[in-house]
Amino acid sequence: MVCKGIKVDLVAYKALICSSCRIGKVSEAKSLMEEMLKSDILPDPQICRALIQCYCKQSDINKAESLLSFFAKEFQIFDTESYNFLVRTYTESGDMDELMGLQDRMMKLGFAPNSLTCKSNLGIMLLWLLEVNGAVDMTAGWFTGAG
Repeated sequence: MVCKGIKVDLVAYKALICSSCRIGKVSEAKSLMEEMLKSDILPDPQICRALIQCYCKQSDINKAESLLSFFAKEFQIFDTESYNFLVRTYTESGDMDELMGLQDRMMKLGFAPNSLTCKSNLGIMLLWLLEVNGAVDMTAGWFTGAG
């Protein structure tokens, strides 16, 4: 970032990263975060949340999970809102096995599920049970009327 006598601080980086994420420019946001880290400025939960949500919205769940793990391990940022957004993204994908695996991996890192996490997990389990019993077609997104 080109600076003209202005010291770039956490507030400036946060505004730039969050704005980049809002418009879907995750690579620009990631570059800004890397630059911020090189300047010895540590991220905060809002930056974590913006990046995780941006990756999830672009359906890049693996990068979102890797980044959430990175924030937890390197900066001790355990942002439950980011975790729940990732859970919701896995829920929408309909992969119950991967969702349960995510929960196990996140709990090993130190994330604790809250009521929203449990609601997401419960919702996907109920849909899965209904689909297994033929009452709902998750690929179609509506009830089939069977059962």
